[in-house]
Amino acid sequence: ACKQGPNVFSPAPPEEKAYTTPDETIPPADEQGVKTRAAQRVALGAKVQNEWWRLFHSRPLEQAIRDAFAGSPTIAQATATLAQAREQTIATAGGLLPQIDLNSQVGRQAVNVRISGVDRPAIPVNLYGIGPSASYALDVFGGIKRQVEAQSAQADVSDYQLAAAYLALSGNITTQAIAIAGLRAQIKTVEAIIADDQRNLDLVKTAQVGGTATMVDVTTAQTQLAN
Repeated sequence: ACKQGPNVFSPAPPEEKAYTTPDETIPPADEQGVKTRAAQRVALGAKVQNEWWRLFHSRPLEQAIRDAFAGSPTIAQATATLAQAREQTIATAGGLLPQIDLNSQVGRQAVNVRISGVDRPAIPVNLYGIGPSASYALDVFGGIKRQVEAQSAQADVSDYQLAAAYLALSGNITTQAIAIAGLRAQIKTVEAIIADDQRNLDLVKTAQVGGTATMVDVTTAQTQLAN
């Protein structure tokens, strides 16, 4: 009846294992609906590698993530918190072992001898003390064990927080890298279109000088380039 706390346990996982089935595929196709390569399949239960961003095969992305991990204050803080939680777990578990202490003290006091009838000043005396002490907590009711369990659970939380920090940082960097790559591709495409329009304008001007094009054609080409 005096035992400390109930035995904690993890809840049962849901019966549903996934949102899709292995039969479902994602067939890539072109604009006409023709499949251009092998279909992507859902691999249920497959483990995603820790450095998942390597699947993009981009060395600049990998370098950016490594630099971010090395210079992130958030990850440094989460790492230190995890180390602290683990050390606190070890320290708490040490309460189940015998405790040995060694104490020493030095003091000085004056002894009042007048209370014994002697008429003289107080006599100063130096006091020295040293000695070990040993103790052991039986933990009959499991209080220390519950403290160890609680501290171990806190260390697990810190571990998950560190993993979340890594995942959030790598995910944000990858998302931004993809966005930047998309913008660069758009810029490259627009620059190619501008170059084509400029060449078209030059050709129309040459044709206008040669008499095979009108000023309306030149104005149209100029408008297209301006747009």
